[in-house]
Amino acid sequence: MNFDISTRLYHENNCVLAHSNELCALGTKALIVTGRNSSRKNGSLDDVTAALATHNIPYVVFDKIEENPSVESVVAGAQYGASEIVDFVIGIGGGSPLDASKAIALLIANGKFNKDFLYTPIPNAPHLPIAAVPTTCGTGSEVTGVSVLTLHSSHTKKSISHQIFPEIAFVDSKYLKAAPNQIITSTALDALAHLCESFLHAKSDVKSRKAVEKGLTIWGEAKNDLADHNFTDDVLDKLMSASVFAGIAIRYTGTSIPHGLSYRVTYECKIAHGLACAVFLPPFIENAPANCQKQIMEQLGYNDFFELKNFIARLCNGCEIPRNILELSIGDMLKNKAKLASACYPIDEKMLRTIAEYHC
Repeated sequence: MNFDISTRLYHENNCVLAHSNELCALGTKALIVTGRNSSRKNGSLDDVTAALATHNIPYVVFDKIEENPSVESVVAGAQYGASEIVDFVIGIGGGSPLDASKAIALLIANGKFNKDFLYTPIPNAPHLPIAAVPTTCGTGSEVTGVSVLTLHSSHTKKSISHQIFPEIAFVDSKYLKAAPNQIITSTALDALAHLCESFLHAKSDVKSRKAVEKGLTIWGEAKNDLADHNFTDDVLDKLMSASVFAGIAIRYTGTSIPHGLSYRVTYECKIAHGLACAVFLPPFIENAPANCQKQIMEQLGYNDFFELKNFIARLCNGCEIPRNILELSIGDMLKNKAKLASACYPIDEKMLRTIAEYHC
């Protein structure tokens, strides 16, 4: 099936260098947006700079993107890029640098360097061209228009009010080889949450369900190796592929209840995003219509829901959420009518509490 995504996607070994001409066709000077260390350790930054050098494209690097990037970091990156007169942006890393690169590309193109512009809906606001080089297996940001940023003033995370899609994405699972086991596990759980939340979304349709089916099947093939930390090249490539299909799925639907509940938890408890989502995933699935639950289990290769529940509990071992933080998360969600309406079954306060308090 043709998923009609606007992002040109290359998923192959050494794809950054193999398609350097397309990367360099995006502009005349690049701003590379990344974190402090991982892109240097896994070789992705070297690949990108080598590709740029091949075509004599100058670049500058902004490497101050933290996990769960803040609005403040994005504004600083945009100001730096504007001062260097860049005309395209390359995001390298997990969801944090990729999401930040979108917001930075938006601010530079519009000459705006403040939070208000990020959260003011403006139809078709311009942005600089973006290339995405994912180095984790969960975000799917390379094929979505979403940019989720941390709002310190609200102690939570929130998507900006603009849809910004990368022009091109380079997916190469070799970059996962340098990732710590806990990063691979957490981001893979984020991809699983994307897939299940999309399937159980009120906006689910033929195309999103097809992406979910492909993603869940591939994720299921890698699940036992994921649990055992048996990260062969084939397993890493499957996890990366599942993440891409998960990104395509939420491109059509968006996320739902587990993601909404996770944001306050991630901020207050410093629990990795994927783990925070996964904590709320079993009850979200368990309370869904039986036929939907059955389809998810079949596609993942489980005999019943309890196998999935036990699997997630094993991977999320130690993720304890204090009662007061759960109450804050529930309060946030009760104010978010759009997110409450995103599920394919009714979510009132009683059901929300059933999902949020499941692990207590």
